[in-house]
Amino acid sequence: MKSIAFFTATVLVFTGLTVLGFLNLGQKSFWASHAESRRADIARNMIKTGDYIVPSVNDKVILTKPPLYYWALAASFKINGKATEASARVPSALAGVATAMVVFLIGLALFDSLTAILAVAVLSTSYLFSFFLRFAELDMLFTFFITLSFYFLVRLYQNPDRPKKWGFCFWLAAALGFLVKGPFALLYPIGAFMLVLPFSKNRSSFAKSFFNLPGIALFAIIVLPWFVYVYLYTDAAAIFTEEVAQRITDSRGKNHSPFFYLESLVNFSPWLIVLPLALWRAVDVEMRRSGLILAWLIGGLAIASLISAKNHHYILPLYPAMALLTGRYVAVHLKGGLNDNYMLESITGWLGIFISFLVFLTLAALPFAPRFTTEVPRLYPYMNAGLVIVCALLLAIALRFYRGRNFTGLWISVITGLFITLIFAHAFVVPQLNSRNSHKNFLVNIRKIVDRQNPLRMYKIENFQTTFYLDRSSPVIWNKNDLEKFVKTIDRGDVKGYLITKKRFLVEALEISGGKTRMTDNYFIPHTASKDGNRFVLIEVDRGKEDKL
Repeated sequence: MKSIAFFTATVLVFTGLTVLGFLNLGQKSFWASHAESRRADIARNMIKTGDYIVPSVNDKVILTKPPLYYWALAASFKINGKATEASARVPSALAGVATAMVVFLIGLALFDSLTAILAVAVLSTSYLFSFFLRFAELDMLFTFFITLSFYFLVRLYQNPDRPKKWGFCFWLAAALGFLVKGPFALLYPIGAFMLVLPFSKNRSSFAKSFFNLPGIALFAIIVLPWFVYVYLYTDAAAIFTEEVAQRITDSRGKNHSPFFYLESLVNFSPWLIVLPLALWRAVDVEMRRSGLILAWLIGGLAIASLISAKNHHYILPLYPAMALLTGRYVAVHLKGGLNDNYMLESITGWLGIFISFLVFLTLAALPFAPRFTTEVPRLYPYMNAGLVIVCALLLAIALRFYRGRNFTGLWISVITGLFITLIFAHAFVVPQLNSRNSHKNFLVNIRKIVDRQNPLRMYKIENFQTTFYLDRSSPVIWNKNDLEKFVKTIDRGDVKGYLITKKRFLVEALEISGGKTRMTDNYFIPHTASKDGNRFVLIEVDRGKEDKL
């Protein structure tokens, strides 16, 4: 690839990724009951309490994950000056860009510059990666350290006689990954190592280089102190057994078939339709070059499938491997490597056309998004119409390039359309759906009503949007007896108590507490009329007034 063209393509792809990761990063409120708001609240509590070792939220110790991700969040909050949605997501966006950089380096080490930049483009425009790029969860930072450890493993595989450098760096990256999400930081690379070792030319040297004693010692020095400390912490063993060990041995509410992750690969869309051809070519033609990447993917899928608890984002660390294989296949297509098979070359070109068509359909469907929200920016229809026209032009250009057998132009138009669609969707469309997914406005208004000295509880719900947006703890009451006890503890003076519950529990809560409805979350739009019971309600319990009567 010519140096000027390579430099231009690299700048454009990484610019697109950066815009995708950071544009309007704070416009989307926290949606889920746990996820982002829980992670952000834990990090903010670290700053408040000064305890950066034992994570806690809502007056409860949380030892499900090591603290490195929370440290990254806390650092972001301190730099920003306060905890916000945007500052909570910055570590993920930075980790996503850094992951792409490492994928680029792996592409250069194993293949060539064209494969490297195409792998970054594929990774950036795959659905799940683009989602977690803008999501305040630990998975993107974990994916970065997994990818970094595989880069060092690749270099070690290429240079087994230089264990001090690459082996040491591998164990350093694995240790940092371990401090983000625990044992998977070792399971994925060790699984790949075990798969590729029998096919290695110099097995003995490669094995000795991998099990590098100074590197293993460094791993232990970095990882063990936190785990020893929390193990000695009160009830840490019980919490670890409940929250971590059981995730490996039972489904904990997420019982899926062993083939769940094969179905989950749909989240690699739209590149999933190219992946089978990429896998076939890697095995058939470039097994030696692609062997470690195949082991990364196949070993990772096998390990994740053996764990009972399953979720789509658990295999996010495998997306760089899929991107490298797919990017390699597209690069071969661009360089004429499929010329000897006219049918395969044509099918690959039509797959590019199909992806362009999907992009066009996606943008054409976006005008219907306002049906699901009450907040529509004035310029939204015009922006959407303009983008539909742009992507229609890109589709036409892709068809023109295909007919002229100009596959470089074809794939450039495909990738450009994907970046435009994802940037517009994540930065402009998704935030307009806040009213269907977030209780932020309701909770912000509660801060104007409920003083910090007023007792506040959640009844039969556990939603960490509450603790984050109210910036205070709100313990959960799960049954009627505990609710009665709470009501009795409210001072018989002027101090009032408050309950946050869902509308479907309102009658029960009012009957037991003797309180009154103070505010209903009318901003929130239920997904269907039958789900109106999911609206939040604030109940005021004033025992002082009750006694006076």
